[in-house]
Amino acid sequence: MSVKKIIGKIHLWLGFASGLVVFIVALSGCVLAFEQEIKRAIFPYLTSETPATGKPLPPSKLIEIASPHVPGKKPNYIVYPGPDRSASVMFYGAEPVEYYYRCLSIPIREK
Repeated sequence: MSVKKIIGKIHLWLGFASGLVVFIVALSGCVLAFEQEIKRAIFPYLTSETPATGKPLPPSKLIEIASPHVPGKKPNYIVYPGPDRSASVMFYGAEPVEYYYRCLSIPIREK
């Protein structure tokens, strides 16, 4: 086998290997770019139909709704992602470290 053919084979396989790396990076970038849309499609409980009018529910009301689902835990924070999305209440446990995440499929606005 001549040097030219050996270099050609090396070039071919290195090109395939680097092309595979570029493809994986591009695919992961596409997934990250559409992360929220993918989450909405996979997890329908993250969205809720909310009335366009009305006042947002206060955090105390959201805590009152979520607390019975995680008894004995103190809520750490609440997320209001937007008018067409469900509110989230995060509870942290003590030792061992535990996370309790509750998505409330309720309108975050009062009627």
